Amino acid sequence: MSLTSKWFSMAGRRALITGASMSIGRSIALGFADHGASVAVHHSADADAKAGLPDAARATLDDVRARGVDGCLVESDLAVEGGGRHAVELAIERLGAVDVLVVCASIQFRTPFLQLTPEQIEKQLAVNFRATARRGPSVLVLSPRQSPTVTRSRSRRTVRSPCSRT
Repeated sequence: MSLTSKWFSMAGRRALITGASMSIGRSIALGFADHGASVAVHHSADADAKAGLPDAARATLDDVRARGVDGCLVESDLAVEGGGRHAVELAIERLGAVDVLVVCASIQFRTPFLQLTPEQIEKQLAVNFRATARRGPSVLVLSPRQSPTVTRSRSRRTVRSPCSRT
């Protein structure tokens, strides 16, 4: 138990953390688990594979469970219409409710702005804005808990395009 666990307990809470397979999202998921929350580890299998980390979500889930709390995987592509709502539905189905939603999933292209393709711009809008705008209300409507908490965090997940710099 960490020092802050005495003052900050999430015991009995169920958190859906988007983009939880790696980076900031992973750290947030483990932090919630450290404080006693059950954690739905959201990820996109395609994005994880493109990042060269196809087993990242499973590793995060294993680390969540190693902290003595319940957890589940929620695979959903937020770039697809309805992907955000689907993630919320899966988390509620597997955890019983969602008390806390942390929106951490995002996608960035390491390409000069004027060289972004319409497809890249559309994908960024779909993941970084549309899915967020639709996912928060889904938790409020679908979760049996009276007043879930919705939090927005920012993670830089990079998708390398053929014309990007390393």
